[in-house]
Amino acid sequence: MAESDLLNRIAEKFSEDGESFLKAIEKLSYLEKSGVLDKLIEVAEKSEVIFNLPEEFIDEKSVEIAEKNLELILTIAASTDEKTIRTVEKLVESFKETERFEPVGGLMGLIRALRDPDVQKSLGYVFSILKNFGRKI
Repeated sequence: MAESDLLNRIAEKFSEDGESFLKAIEKLSYLEKSGVLDKLIEVAEKSEVIFNLPEEFIDEKSVEIAEKNLELILTIAASTDEKTIRTVEKLVESFKETERFEPVGGLMGLIRALRDPDVQKSLGYVFSILKNFGRKI
């Protein structure tokens, strides 16, 4: 296909639904900048290795499961907005920083910990998730 034909097709698609096209480009750009796209490519490459294993090592059910998981990962990545991705990144960072932790030390320690503004903010976020999830189930 000639380059001009390709550009014409892109322009045609953009004129049909430019807003969706721009949103897709923004998401792709964010996934690239955040490193998520590299991880998805890495997962896809590893999946390709799995799919190329000799048949005696992998059955049809395993291939089906791997395909569904990859499809789910790609769907989640494509449909997730920047704010959600940033929140998940912060959650992962928090897990990494919490290699060592001190036990709260009983009920009084728990009550003291609940006065911490960071703990209050985190609990508020968790309760909001629980409330929204409860409405959906």
